[in-house]
Amino acid sequence: MASMTLNMKNPQTGQVKQAPVGFSWTVFLWGMFPPFFRGDIKYGFIILFTAWLGSTLVFMFIYNKLYLSDLVAAGYQSIDGEDMTNIAASKVGMVIPRLEN
Repeated sequence: MASMTLNMKNPQTGQVKQAPVGFSWTVFLWGMFPPFFRGDIKYGFIILFTAWLGSTLVFMFIYNKLYLSDLVAAGYQSIDGEDMTNIAASKVGMVIPRLEN
């Protein structure tokens, strides 16, 4: 399975973050640590406190979409090409705004 990563930029702050699209191999391998390393404290704690329910098995399929959704809600926009942004948007089933240069 090929992975795809979108480069997202917040036009107000200038901060750039990478948002993987699709299955989260990092959550599969390391559980709650990837969200904490990305600064995504909310989902880090959710995975940590629900891990005893086996939630990691669910989060490895949905975490990257949740992370991307939170970035878009915080004002981040894709700085990748239109084709790549549209492919990622179709994979996650959401509109991903694109920052025009």
